[in-house]
Amino acid sequence: GPIFLLPLFLFEIQGRESMNIGFMLMPGSVVMACTSLLAGYLTDRIGGRWPTVFGMSMMAYSLFLYREINVSMETWRLVVPLILQGIGIAFVMTPVITTGMNAVERQDAGHASWILNICQRGGGAFAITILGMLLQRETMIQGNYLGTAALMREPAITVMELAAERLGF
Repeated sequence: GPIFLLPLFLFEIQGRESMNIGFMLMPGSVVMACTSLLAGYLTDRIGGRWPTVFGMSMMAYSLFLYREINVSMETWRLVVPLILQGIGIAFVMTPVITTGMNAVERQDAGHASWILNICQRGGGAFAITILGMLLQRETMIQGNYLGTAALMREPAITVMELAAERLGF
């Protein structure tokens, strides 16, 4: 969800360039790749339950950090949650896939693999659809309330001044 919607926010709302957005997303992916090795090691040693719980907690906390996202948010406040989300994804996906694949017989591994893959991709597509719909709804509400000033690529102060002027303050 956020990995899909954040670049749209950075480009459309904050007015950042594509290369800058790519560099902002990169640390989360690198951390995810590195920590999936640790997640695999821990899954082999202690099982998949506790790494998955830890990963879900990290993902929930990363989403909590985005609760006050706004137009003038600093770069580090956008990148840190992505890094935490990368850790969370590594600690969720590695144990879930390992546990799922270990639960089936060797001759059924091919079927289990494509079922896990379909569930993962289908769940991601469903989440992106729901989050995209909620984002569109919020954009329409803000556009109706504040007018087109809320959708401009201007600093937050300018948007608020225009909104106050429109409301008669």
